[in-house]
Amino acid sequence: MATLAQFVAEWQNFYMLLGGAAATLAGLLFVALSIDATAIHRPGSGHLQGLARVSFTGFLNLLFIALIMIAPHMPIEVIAMELAAVGAVLAWGTLRAWFAGRATLTADDARKDIARSYLQTTVCGLGLIAVSLLLFRGQYRALYWLLAPTAGLLMTAARNAWLLLKLLGARSAKNTEI
Repeated sequence: MATLAQFVAEWQNFYMLLGGAAATLAGLLFVALSIDATAIHRPGSGHLQGLARVSFTGFLNLLFIALIMIAPHMPIEVIAMELAAVGAVLAWGTLRAWFAGRATLTADDARKDIARSYLQTTVCGLGLIAVSLLLFRGQYRALYWLLAPTAGLLMTAARNAWLLLKLLGARSAKNTEI
């Protein structure tokens, strides 16, 4: 049976790639939002601010997961604690952003898509917590299950960023028509 160190070492390239992709996508989102930084601060755009926050936070959380998993000589308990913290902050922050921004949503703002984005991000955070609970019990093979919330968060954060940019583009086009 492989030791924890061997088990984690086998996944190191994956987490290095994940960290690089997450940092790159967070940077691209930052640049895209910087082009028209006032767009998410206009009246009635609380849902866009929340979606921007959730998208950017998703990428940063992926970066944190990658850093946790490539740090050398981490005891399983420390990995579990850090993953639980990342999951809790992700789920809590996503729910806070949803409740803060949902009042500004209208039917034409793709309400279902935005709600789905928040729900998927929250589920990924809860998935991280679930994996960490298994790790606390000493089941380091639960690291295989880490792939599900990690891949889910990558897809969800990318989808959230795309939805945000699509909504900003639609809002910008609507404002230029007037």
